[in-house]
Amino acid sequence: MKTLLRLLVALLLLVLFTSHITAQPLVPFDGCPGVSVAITRPGLNATISPFQIYLIDTIGNVLPQGNPINLQINGLGLNTTDGFLYGIQSSTNVANPFLTRVDKNGNFENVGTLVAPHTSSFQTGIINTAAGTMDDKDNFFFTALVINLQNVAELPQLFVGKVEKVSRLGKGDQPVTVSYTKIDAGSCVGDLLSALLNPLEGALQDIAYDPANGNIYTYIPGPGTGARPGRIAWFTPSGSPVFTCIDAPQPNIPTNDLSGLFFGQDGMLFMLTTDGKYYEGNVSTGAISLVGQSGLPLASGNLRGDMASCVGKKALVAFDNCPGVSVAITRPGINRTDSPFHIFLINETGTVQASGNPIHLQINGFGLNSKDGFLYGIHESSNTTDPFFSRVDKNGSFVDLGKFTPPAATGSAVAIINTAAGTMDGEDNFYFTAIVADTPLSPARLPQLFLGTIQHVSKLKEGGVVAIDYKEVKIGTCAAEIIAVLSNPSNGLLQDISFDPVNGRIYTIIPTQAVGPSPAKIAFFKPGNKEPVLNCIDVPQPNVPITDLAGLYSDKEGRLFILTIDGKFYRGNVHTGVISPVAQTALPLLAGNLRGDMASCVGKTEKKDDDDEDHHQNRGDESFRVTPNPVTAGQILLSVNSDVNTRVELQILGPTGSPVLNKELTLLAGANQVPVDVSRLYKGLYSATLIYPSGKRVSAKFLRL
Repeated sequence: MKTLLRLLVALLLLVLFTSHITAQPLVPFDGCPGVSVAITRPGLNATISPFQIYLIDTIGNVLPQGNPINLQINGLGLNTTDGFLYGIQSSTNVANPFLTRVDKNGNFENVGTLVAPHTSSFQTGIINTAAGTMDDKDNFFFTALVINLQNVAELPQLFVGKVEKVSRLGKGDQPVTVSYTKIDAGSCVGDLLSALLNPLEGALQDIAYDPANGNIYTYIPGPGTGARPGRIAWFTPSGSPVFTCIDAPQPNIPTNDLSGLFFGQDGMLFMLTTDGKYYEGNVSTGAISLVGQSGLPLASGNLRGDMASCVGKKALVAFDNCPGVSVAITRPGINRTDSPFHIFLINETGTVQASGNPIHLQINGFGLNSKDGFLYGIHESSNTTDPFFSRVDKNGSFVDLGKFTPPAATGSAVAIINTAAGTMDGEDNFYFTAIVADTPLSPARLPQLFLGTIQHVSKLKEGGVVAIDYKEVKIGTCAAEIIAVLSNPSNGLLQDISFDPVNGRIYTIIPTQAVGPSPAKIAFFKPGNKEPVLNCIDVPQPNVPITDLAGLYSDKEGRLFILTIDGKFYRGNVHTGVISPVAQTALPLLAGNLRGDMASCVGKTEKKDDDDEDHHQNRGDESFRVTPNPVTAGQILLSVNSDVNTRVELQILGPTGSPVLNKELTLLAGANQVPVDVSRLYKGLYSATLIYPSGKRVSAKFLRL
């Protein structure tokens, strides 16, 4: 009886002890973000041995961490939010394995099960238990397949699965919510078909999220067994993912099968293969290089497992020498070309020097901020209704700060953000343009042009509200040129703008014909005016023909520099309006084309040009406007602001430059609106000039349709 009691007490103590062990709280990894781990075991898949966590650095040095993990687990990602590993447990179960949370000591808890994508008749869904990763926003990603059982040689459908806010999941074994998105095979069809022929052997053997650009990367070995060359591939998990395989300059060195991947804090992709070798991959070029043999334990020259890193999004790095530095952000090809942008330092002679890493974004409309040394631009530049406002650093890393909202539109009119044009002043303000236009577009009514201003951009935080002030920019002497541009809307209304730190004006280049190359005019408006007016600077002789504008910048001395889509570099004189060739840049071209922008980091404006007077002849003036413009009826309205009561002479010159109307007008101090009959004027471009008793002249052009 005593023996039985002692046995019962011992069993009770064992239960209590076990209960105490299993109930202990999980302990997150130290140094997260910033830590990288390998979770491996020696041998093959069939080997029965526990996994061990190792801290691993960029040269392959390893340090054991915690206790062995007696689980079949793989597809691990390390979470920045809570410092825990998340992986796929019971990794031989490809139907509904567990999603499991693992701590630094190897302790774990299941937080739910993963369910394969929905299938129809004669299909089966499989969870790829080998590949998992965490982003820097508490989301776990993995891949899954849907296989056609009637034709197993057909390329399976590939999906990326996303489990959101995994740090908030409690312990449990119920299915977790998974959102699946189908991945197009893209340029990796052949690679994927070879890799997916036997999905149970590892369809994609691991994936890694890049916090610098938001893409997911993998390494796909070539066909066959043993060591063979492979390719780095990537897709963007949001939207409509498409696989892109990167062709290295030379075929990559042969490697064994992939075991695990992670991104280091330097932006490099680190790879572990099943023979314990450690590689570094360049996601820009697609090239891999051997770092060395890791210190991870092997059995008969083999290991199995995974790697993961807790790096988060790297802190952005400001441009050096700001104010003073100028950059071009371009990519070779045309708008439809699928290639990343690259940052180049550029000087006044058009000499360029590559800087940083490729920018895998649709982005344009850049300005370079002297306040913090970062680029600011318009991301998702094909989205003209609510694109992102983004901050970009010298290395090409970025943060989306918030979304643009266009100006208000009524009726059939539509409001559009011009994603091609942006600039910064020296006082932390970003400028861009937007239009409100009738649909369909009609030459009888010019679109309304608006200037948008975002203040104190250096203070904006990721995901915040972007406050925008809009004011309408009236069309002055550029009406004819803008109508010509609008006859080919694909060219864009204003292809870039540039803030001049010397006089506080914003400049642009407007072609004189719809199809280039053609002479262009320098145009400007004053962003500080209550009612800015866009005026073109007339030149004695037409400027040299140029192709479409890619980008502009003004340097600290107010010199305007121009880049066109054929890579040519020009200087624009903002006093005379003359455009002069400088050089053919060395910016990369594809079939003679590039797309992109330029920006310069300028200081504060010492003396703003607040006066309506300037030194340009035959210019439009904010104090004198003609409406409507273009003119379709028989009357125009002259809007004139006068400082005093006075009499002026109105002279209208016709398309040939000859006077067609002379008339004396009486102006009162203040605002005046004077109707003028133009019913007898033929179609064409006219110039209305007011001549004051002092000899002062102000002009405005209008188009008679």
